Amino acid sequence: MKTPLFRVLAQASLALVALSSVTEAGLLRVGPGHPFATIQEAVDAASDGDVVLVETGTYGPLVIDRLGAWIVADFGATVSIRKGTVVRNQRAKSEVVLKGLELSAIDLTPALDLVDNQGAVRVEDCSLLNPTSFVSVGTGPLLCVTRCDDVAVARTTLSYSTGATIANPPEDGTVIVDSTVALYDSSLLGRNGVESFQGNLSDGSAGLSMIDSRVFASGCTIQGGKGATGVAGPDAPNGGAGLVVDGASSVFTSLNTRLRGGGPGAISFPVPGGVSFLGLPGPPSSILAGSIVMLPGSARRMRLTSPVREGESRIVSLEGLSGDMVFSCRRPLPVQLYVPALNGVLVAYPRRLVQVTMLKGTGLTQLAGATPFLPDGEEVQTRLFQPLFVQPDGTSYLGTPTSWVILDESL
Repeated sequence: MKTPLFRVLAQASLALVALSSVTEAGLLRVGPGHPFATIQEAVDAASDGDVVLVETGTYGPLVIDRLGAWIVADFGATVSIRKGTVVRNQRAKSEVVLKGLELSAIDLTPALDLVDNQGAVRVEDCSLLNPTSFVSVGTGPLLCVTRCDDVAVARTTLSYSTGATIANPPEDGTVIVDSTVALYDSSLLGRNGVESFQGNLSDGSAGLSMIDSRVFASGCTIQGGKGATGVAGPDAPNGGAGLVVDGASSVFTSLNTRLRGGGPGAISFPVPGGVSFLGLPGPPSSILAGSIVMLPGSARRMRLTSPVREGESRIVSLEGLSGDMVFSCRRPLPVQLYVPALNGVLVAYPRRLVQVTMLKGTGLTQLAGATPFLPDGEEVQTRLFQPLFVQPDGTSYLGTPTSWVILDESL
């Protein structure tokens, strides 16, 4: 028997469901003609809660240490941060948001390395990549999360270029150790195997490897890399697993997430007629210790125009099923709490539910409107949203969390 709708909403309120908050912030601008030439200079000058707004350009490595700030690419800007980004030592109740950025790895240095963060880290609309076609040492993870209490990644892709490594086989695409992470609408890929200059062929790496961690994935694709192909032996390389779960405390919870193994590698001998030996395809998942929980139902999504100037048109896009009632609510503090009754992870404490709309037809809805004006003297406000979708029978789903940055119209 399904729970009545009024009970679901009451439980949601008590469980601190979906969110929206408004935060005043200072604004630091980066790029040609602005006060800061590099993102690191702006971060070094920022205070907790400030927004670093970045214009199109290529920037050097970035370290965010003990600072809760938003690093945001301006609307339409292409912002590339080369040679690694590190977020570390965030205090409890602080919050780092990385939005709209291209983060590049180099050799064994991850594109994004999150270490020892008690506070929240949010990664939205980013791409993590290793752009080099030739690697001298090896390839590290694109995303590495170590001892972090509250990480959420939304609408983010991880990808590798092709290339050879001299010394080391590729590591797994995403590595999560002793952390709590929520993944939404993202694509996590393992690295394809490579043929080294020593003539060795390597297996493909896993798309995601987790150790003693809690990971929730909604609407994602997690895929292992393909095994290498070459003329070396003795054994043909195998494809990487989509997901590797290790550690007795590890739990991977999946909603509408595809797990795929990488394709097999091959050894080909250059003889008349050709002779090839194939390796094994990678498994969708490999459980060394811990568990996997598969939830029924489909992922729910939300996104909106951001950053945006006050008075400009903004569009909120919602995706669910026809008949879903969509809610959001105000919240004061970030948190990460898996709520089984709501088929998702709560990423913030809310205060009250606010009905947004009911989905009809295909379940896809766009709500257009004008961006509100800021109070006099304010240059920027930040807001966080997470929707709650409630079906007519009371079944409920927490959707993708989304940030919103409102800028003064004169900027």
